[in-house]
Amino acid sequence: GALAGPGDGIRLGEVVVHPSVETELGYQSNVHLLDEPGEADTPNDSWLRIVPQVKAEKNGGRARFALHALYDWRKYAYNTELDSFSDFEVGAAVNVNEERALSLALENRTRAQSRPSELDLYGSHRRLSNSARASTIYKPGTALEVKPSAFWYYDKFTSSGTNQVFAEKHTTGVAADARWAFLSRTVLALTGEGGQVRYTESVPLPA
Repeated sequence: GALAGPGDGIRLGEVVVHPSVETELGYQSNVHLLDEPGEADTPNDSWLRIVPQVKAEKNGGRARFALHALYDWRKYAYNTELDSFSDFEVGAAVNVNEERALSLALENRTRAQSRPSELDLYGSHRRLSNSARASTIYKPGTALEVKPSAFWYYDKFTSSGTNQVFAEKHTTGVAADARWAFLSRTVLALTGEGGQVRYTESVPLPA
């Protein structure tokens, strides 16, 4: 059977499922992101956005597994060429030995987006991205926590109409976070990150 309480999700055996739906109604005065908005037939427009999503978690022994997926639907009132019916995100994560001094965390997330905020000057475009990270967490007590990690990010920007590749890049690197709590209300936090960005495809930016 399925059992649920307020904010607890839906429990199906050892799996807890959290379904949800977000809605957004917006208006923009320059939906085509033009230097001269008057060049478009209908520069001003409103849109409706609906984002259903589901998350599932399972605790099994010393490991905790999590999966999530969402679908991002967007419809414009007049500029139908900007409608988006294929945006999505899927991800997975696993945490091992969270209750012990040394634990491991792995996560991966893939997302497809139409007209994201990056590279607005390209106009209508799509972005396919993937982020992966592996972390170890050293926590010998309640006062100290050290978290080194390694990551890989992938981004590919293409034209919505022709699938021309604007840019494709890989970002790899390492990071470290450390927190030390001392006295009664004092926490010292240190964060560092370094890596390499490599473009396997790119085109010149418009002048």
